[in-house]
Amino acid sequence: MPTIPTRATSVISESITKQARWSPLLPTRSRGSEVQGSSRRSRCQERPSKPPPAVLGLVRTLLGAPAALAAGSVDKHIEVKQTGIGIAPIIGLHLSYEGLNVGARYEFRTALEVKNQTKANDSGMEQFRDGAKVANDMPAVLAIGASYRILPDLTASVGFNHFFEKQARMAGDKQKALSHNTSEYLFGLEWNALSWLDVSAGLQLTRKGVTDDYQSNIHFDMSSNSLWPRCRNRSHQGDPAEHRLHAHRLQEAHEGDRLLRLYRLPRGEHQGHRGLHT
Repeated sequence: MPTIPTRATSVISESITKQARWSPLLPTRSRGSEVQGSSRRSRCQERPSKPPPAVLGLVRTLLGAPAALAAGSVDKHIEVKQTGIGIAPIIGLHLSYEGLNVGARYEFRTALEVKNQTKANDSGMEQFRDGAKVANDMPAVLAIGASYRILPDLTASVGFNHFFEKQARMAGDKQKALSHNTSEYLFGLEWNALSWLDVSAGLQLTRKGVTDDYQSNIHFDMSSNSLWPRCRNRSHQGDPAEHRLHAHRLQEAHEGDRLLRLYRLPRGEHQGHRGLHT
């Protein structure tokens, strides 16, 4: 078998390679496309930059929120009995004149300190520690009210209550977190619709000085508005003793009418007879 010299072999392979590179049957690409491809490959091979620390901190906080809520909402067991005693005077005033009634009452602050008898306290709160003495004053109260009979069957009334809570001691000095004392404004109207039926309506506006620092998981308070209607059956109201006395008088009246019909006494004589015994 004849052999091909080495030089000739290299020339032939080079010629075949050139023909393959420039063959019209194969797709071609320009130099620019090769540059664009290399730039895309370089961008894909670059490592992404890290986000700013502020963004990382926010993401960690959001991801950790469920765990924090779960840890803060674990059931706590508190079983404690608090006992104490306090004494305070109360003074009042009432004036009445031709359909006008005015009343006022002032309750002094009751200094009260309760002692804990704790059986269980998983909360770790100092105010429920066994044997601890906790301040729990009853605040002073100023109450003023007035009613006026506008018509024989219509009465209007107003009232005002003020609770001096900022001057009363509370557990953990919570009274210092109040912005102002609590005030209540009351308005009412009563109509004697029938001899046995009263219809009334009232409005109460309560304004409390609670703040965000005052609120807690075991004590939450807020201002409110209350509106209520009411119907009262007067035939079922009153003192049971008065009802028995009224029934007894009705029985006596019926008995007198029965005797009057029995003896057929003239009405004038019967009235005179009753008059002598009154």
